[in-house]
Parts: sequence; C-alpha cells; structure tokens
Amino acid sequence: MPKPGCSKRLLNELHSKSTQNFLDSINSLLKELEEKEDPETKELYIVENIYQFIEKFKMLQSNLEGYIKEDRRKLPGNKLASLLEDQDKM
Repeated sequence: MPKPGCSKRLLNELHSKSTQNFLDSINSLLKELEEKEDPETKELYIVENIYQFIEKFKMLQSNLEGYIKEDRRKLPGNKLASLLEDQDKM
C-alpha cells in the first residue's frame, strides 16, 4: 500500500493552480462544443470523453480524500490499541 504522504501530495497537486487552469480550459472547450448548433461526430465524442474525464477526476479526488482521512484515524497508538483489543477477544 502506498504511503499516505504520496497520496497527500497527489491530492495537493489535483488542487493546484495549474490543475485548476487545466480544468478551466476543459470546461471552456466543453461549453464551446455544447453550444455548437451542428456538432461533428468527433466533437460529440470529445464532449462525451470530457464528461467521463470529469467524473473520473472527481471520483479520484473523493477516493484520495477518504483514503487520507482513513489513514489519519489509524495512528500508531490506535493500531496498537486495536491489536490489543483483538487479542483480548481471542
């Protein structure tokens, strides 16, 4: 399992200004293509791909946030206490 620091760095990068600029560009292109009166087939595929990308991007952010929060709850003291509780149950 990757270290939580790596996940935190990735999440920070997803929230960075450069990533936000990238997403703004994607949204501008999406708006432009959606407003087109008679889009070509390739443009429709691009719109579909953008929506899929945005959905996957949001899922990645959400999963990383959950992973990081879950890892914070597993502090060394909590792990030890959890092990001791498990031994007591045996």
